[in-house]
Amino acid sequence: NGEIKGTRLIANGAGAITSNVAVGGSSLIANTTGTNNTAVGFQALFGATTATNSVAIGGNTLQAITTGNNNVAIGSQALRTNTIGSSNIAGGGFALVTGTGSSNIAIGHNSALAATSAIQNVTIGGNALANNTTGANNTIIGHNTGAGIVTGGSNTIIGANVTGLSSGLSNNIILADGAGNQRINVDGTGNVGISTTTPATKLHIVSTATSLITAEGSNTNAIIEINNTNASATNYT
Repeated sequence: NGEIKGTRLIANGAGAITSNVAVGGSSLIANTTGTNNTAVGFQALFGATTATNSVAIGGNTLQAITTGNNNVAIGSQALRTNTIGSSNIAGGGFALVTGTGSSNIAIGHNSALAATSAIQNVTIGGNALANNTTGANNTIIGHNTGAGIVTGGSNTIIGANVTGLSSGLSNNIILADGAGNQRINVDGTGNVGISTTTPATKLHIVSTATSLITAEGSNTNAIIEINNTNASATNYT
């Protein structure tokens, strides 16, 4: 079920399952009944016994997986210690290297590095959400962003270098520039902050400019309307 090509072993892995492909020393070595796996690299899918439909490309990728299915790990040590998690995608060295979580996507070196039992997170960027251990349903896009969050969940952060966040930050939306300056923040209660990270009202603007809001309209009858559900509308021309 395999042959030596120079110093490389090309085979079907242990269990002699013909739908598996194993390339590299000790890759897919513990397999018993797992099918449709591709392991390329030293000790790729090393501990897999019944895991199926997984792809591991790179040294020590998915090394500890035993029964988890439908995982994709590309890059040295990506998803290395995950044992039973399923439906993860890790692209980049050490991406999702820790834990047993499922349904995570981590793209970038050290992306979601510390995730232990975190689930359903999407992180794109080197070191993105690197401190998170158990937080779920986060969407983090940007290099070195989301730093500080450990257990918080359901956040959406776009922009590089957003750091110093509270460990339990949850249900926030943050739009930042590449330098980590948080330009727009929507907190867990729905308050919107512009140039403030702690909006106190539904719209909270902080600025040193003389004019805070400019509204332009081409219609000569254009108005700004503020409606109070308990009173008549007040119009400002």
